[in-house]
Amino acid sequence: MLSLDTTFLQDIISESDFKSVEQKVASIHSSLFQRTCPGSDFLGWLDLPFRVDEKELASIQQLADEIRSQADCLLVIGIGGSYLGARAVIEALTPALTPNHAELQILYAGHHLSADYTAELMHHLNDKSYYINVISKSGTTTEPGVAFRILHEHLMTRSSDTTAQRIIATTDAAHGALRALATAENYRTFIIPDDVGGR
Repeated sequence: MLSLDTTFLQDIISESDFKSVEQKVASIHSSLFQRTCPGSDFLGWLDLPFRVDEKELASIQQLADEIRSQADCLLVIGIGGSYLGARAVIEALTPALTPNHAELQILYAGHHLSADYTAELMHHLNDKSYYINVISKSGTTTEPGVAFRILHEHLMTRSSDTTAQRIIATTDAAHGALRALATAENYRTFIIPDDVGGR
């Protein structure tokens, strides 16, 4: 349960300010959890952690162990929430000033179209073993699409026989360009549920 300590806000926000929005906040909270607000068909994130089954968690853990043992880097390709959620948690749990260089390096792509960044990333990956996790519900967003094509080609030139083994697609269960590609190329996949928005 979350609580809010307002001790240091009292000079800025008065108790009456809090009281004036209390009913509105309670109403919004209620409409979210009762799924009666606009956009309610995309509120699956509210209880998503409680819906993930043990088999899928075990599969994720097994793949994570494989990546740690086989690669120097994991490259996360996505934009918006498709990569920011992972990045926020990873950065929160990783010491900023004393990184453990023995651990897997997490890198990001597809969140912009900077040619300089992409060139620097490619140069960095030239002597690295890496996996790609491309995250997109549709598979048609421009920035991740461009990054994935470039990095897929780079991976192919280095390990064409194991490329499919080194690509993970996190995408829609049944629809979209990335789902079709993952099925055709036999990539391992994880599902973004229908009631969770791509971002």
